[in-house]
Amino acid sequence: MEIVEVEWEDSQTTHDWHGEDVPAWKPAVVRSVGYLQRDDDSAVVLVAEQTIGEPAPGTAVARYGCTTAIPRSAVRKMTKLGPKRGK
Repeated sequence: MEIVEVEWEDSQTTHDWHGEDVPAWKPAVVRSVGYLQRDDDSAVVLVAEQTIGEPAPGTAVARYGCTTAIPRSAVRKMTKLGPKRGK
């Protein structure tokens, strides 16, 4: 898997009380870095961690951890940072 940086727009919310003078909210611009697990018409999926080799007997370790799915419509830019290191 390639290592990429994705710049994308995320929504913002507030849970406080306010009057008629609602703040002019703008989407938050976020940068995420990770291993590119999937890139298709619906989403870009990044993972931060993955297991190497086979899990120890009797453990329930999944292959990928810390997954972020970013809707394709929210992606502004994706930059390749390099290939996956190691095997």
